Amino acid sequence: MLPGPNYIYKCPKCNTLHQQMSLMSGNTFGAMIYSDGNMFAPMMPDIPKITLCTECRQIFWLDEQNLVGTYDFNDPINEAFEQAASVSHLYLEDLIYVIENSLYRNEDEEFYIRQRLWWVFNQKLLKDSELLGNQHMKSLYQNNCVRLIELFKGEYDNERVFIAELYRNLGQFDRCMDILKSLQDEEYKERKQALLKKCKEKDNKVFLVK
Repeated sequence: MLPGPNYIYKCPKCNTLHQQMSLMSGNTFGAMIYSDGNMFAPMMPDIPKITLCTECRQIFWLDEQNLVGTYDFNDPINEAFEQAASVSHLYLEDLIYVIENSLYRNEDEEFYIRQRLWWVFNQKLLKDSELLGNQHMKSLYQNNCVRLIELFKGEYDNERVFIAELYRNLGQFDRCMDILKSLQDEEYKERKQALLKKCKEKDNKVFLVK
């Protein structure tokens, strides 16, 4: 992993500075990849595009509108930049808040938020199978999956495999298998077989594929 410059953003509400790392290059050596596409890779971390202000708790996008500068470790010392808090990913309740309040400006941002919500939900369900026992949480999860299916265009196998996974997570195993059987790309042969096996077992939970 080769780090790039750090980007400095200000909270649009209180102007508190936050820093976001960047990567010049990375790799997936030692990565853990789940059936929903969620990846935990020590040499290629998932860098947030939206965060929560450490001071006033405002949620804001890390975009050009809030960018105030950059610095590299070889640059002259800028204490304000170097002491800025590191950005962090949103927690489950924050992601839900973003969706319920439509704090996204286009479909790309909506997809980003909904995909992260899907991933966070799926990881929590591995540890707490009763999470969706609450009707409100169950509706949130199901509605999010349905909307993600709409946001995926489904034109290529790399999208259809995730649409199939969303249907499996929803417990719609026949629909999942129908989509899987349409996949032609050899790249997804092993994933296809693993998902078909889970469908036959009526298992809708996310699982480790690598």
